[in-house]
Amino acid sequence: MLLNLPNPSAQLSPAMNQPKDTLQMIFQELFPPLSLPITPPLYLDRYASPHFPGRILSVITLCRSWYLAGLSTLYRGIQIVALKQLLTLLDILDKPDSHYRFWVQSIEFHVTFPDDSESFTSLFAAPFKRMSQICPNIRSLSFNAEDDILRTFPWQFGNIHLLQTCYSLTHLHISNVGSFSGLVKALRHVSARIASLSITTYGPDIPVGDDHEPAINGSPLILSCLHTLSITPSGNLMESVLKWELPLLERLVLSKTRWFEVDYRTCKAFFEKFCQRLKTLELHPDNFYAQEFGSVPWLWYGKILRRVPALEHLVVHHYGSWHFPYKSYSHPNIKWIDIREEQ
Repeated sequence: MLLNLPNPSAQLSPAMNQPKDTLQMIFQELFPPLSLPITPPLYLDRYASPHFPGRILSVITLCRSWYLAGLSTLYRGIQIVALKQLLTLLDILDKPDSHYRFWVQSIEFHVTFPDDSESFTSLFAAPFKRMSQICPNIRSLSFNAEDDILRTFPWQFGNIHLLQTCYSLTHLHISNVGSFSGLVKALRHVSARIASLSITTYGPDIPVGDDHEPAINGSPLILSCLHTLSITPSGNLMESVLKWELPLLERLVLSKTRWFEVDYRTCKAFFEKFCQRLKTLELHPDNFYAQEFGSVPWLWYGKILRRVPALEHLVVHHYGSWHFPYKSYSHPNIKWIDIREEQ
């Protein structure tokens, strides 16, 4: 990485002339580690995306001391927007004397994966497997397919073992899930260590059929360490997740919901099974109702809260001008309520 750095012999200000350990602590405060799209207590937002590299570069180019202290922060969160970048990055990380591979903690893919097996293997599967082997500290992975219609995802063509070598993986985000059975098979390889999981679906619901049945009729998926789950609660997805076991779930994010596809019986069963320990609940607007009526079926949400006895933190997203129905949201244990407007 080539950067225009100041002359090392130039006079440094006291803020720049600090020990490396002190500067690294400053970087930790400026750019705290990020994970999946969860909502921590109170008001702090965090997203799947790492800090934009430009923000970090603007700080580490102040002087050579800040560059040396901040380089590990720059490599901590990697964004891949074209698969050829993955090959270039692998060349850098795979050098025998490279320390960069120990700094990588988060990788986020914003790509459309190839639709033929040979290209998929050469451009993604093989390089990714190698990277997961040489980078021992990868804790967060995010796969965001750019094409919502194709809805491809990274373990197609039978590559369900891609996550198996990610020994430190605790956070996983998958967008545009097109094969639920493939997702479940992949999750089994990390079921004992995943702490937060985000699944989104767009457009048509995930299919029910031969591809779907193995995930439902096989042994249940047990995510023994999962404390945070973010899903798009469409009909089939909620029914399928009901087959899982989530003994430690404490935070649930229902993102971009389509409640008109979910019957009340499924919703009731979902909350009765998973939400006895739930402390944080985040509700996003119903896309259909929000566009047609400017609101969502809030009465449903009022009934939902009754099935979350330990709830402490409620986050509600909404469209446009809307008044919060406090009476519908009465709850004896709620400590914080956040109301956020969707654009």
